[in-house]
Amino acid sequence: MIKLYHVRGTRSFRVRWLMEELEIPYELITMPLDEKVLRTPEMLARNPFGKVPAIEDGAVTLFESGAIVEYLLETYGEGRLQPEKGSPEWLRYLQWMHGSETLANFVGVVLFTTMRIPEDARSDLISDPAKTRARFAFAAAEKDLGDRACICGTEFTAADIMVTWALIFGSMFGIPTTDECPNLMASWDRMKARPAYQRAMED
Repeated sequence: MIKLYHVRGTRSFRVRWLMEELEIPYELITMPLDEKVLRTPEMLARNPFGKVPAIEDGAVTLFESGAIVEYLLETYGEGRLQPEKGSPEWLRYLQWMHGSETLANFVGVVLFTTMRIPEDARSDLISDPAKTRARFAFAAAEKDLGDRACICGTEFTAADIMVTWALIFGSMFGIPTTDECPNLMASWDRMKARPAYQRAMED
């Protein structure tokens, strides 16, 4: 059985959600967001960045949420949650599988400038430009999504999982708002209705 090393509210949610969608049995190992725990020699052997997610699947140990998602799809997906390779939808899928991480990285800068740097070094002069750049990135995703039901068209794919987590991350800072990105936020509402999403959100 696959072991998933998980911290609530992090990118490991992507992996958990995907495994729920694919109905892959897994053992969830929930950990605190604590560097002393995540940077033990045992954890660094699983993820050398001292973060989650990491999975163990028999002899396979893998880190990085995007890489794990692709591995699970290739190994267990049987063609599910991916468009047909070579199709126009496939190109959109590739674009947003990776573009989702760009969205998340913009939010990560907001996190750093508002919470991670020492309090006496924080300033709106630093955090406001980070928030502006994050809003600009989400606005681009909003425009690209348009009135599609899912990021690749009408069918739910793993790219929706990747993009939705960026929205979850951004929501911690009120980025984006429904007024700014109504299509993205409506898409997130549709994702929340999925039973696998709900199961992945459980403690």
